[in-house]
Order: sequence, then C-alpha cells, then structure tokens
Amino acid sequence: MSPQFNFPVYLDCNASNPIEPRVLQAILEAYGALQGNAGSPHLHGQNAKSAVHHARDQIGRVVNVKRHEVYFTSGA
Repeated sequence: MSPQFNFPVYLDCNASNPIEPRVLQAILEAYGALQGNAGSPHLHGQNAKSAVHHARDQIGRVVNVKRHEVYFTSGA
C-alpha cells in the first residue's frame, strides 16, 4: 500500500528545489547588505569575504568540518 498525502509533494529536484524560508531570508539579507566581490581588496570586497568565511564556519559546524574544507562551486 502506498502512502497518501493531503498536500503536494515536489519531487523534481533535478532542475530546482523549493527554498527553505530561513534560507531565502538569509539570501535576501545578504543581497541587500553585501555589494562587493569577495576577491576584491577594497572595503566592500573585504565585507563580502568576511560573509563568505562566516558562511563556511556555519556550514562547517553543521557538517562537522573545518572552514577550509567547505568549498563553493559555480555551475553544474
């Protein structure tokens, strides 16, 4: 017997995923506050780099690894 749900279940995660509301809120806050490229040496870049380090620290705590073991990639 298969389970029945009274709500939609999204299973097409190959192309996109539903965004958890707390994650969306953090993204929107970062887009509003951070204007720099983390690779740039000026103040805006330094602020962006600090945010990237903070994100690595948070992710590292969740998955029990060090900051330098967390990598971000672009593209597929």
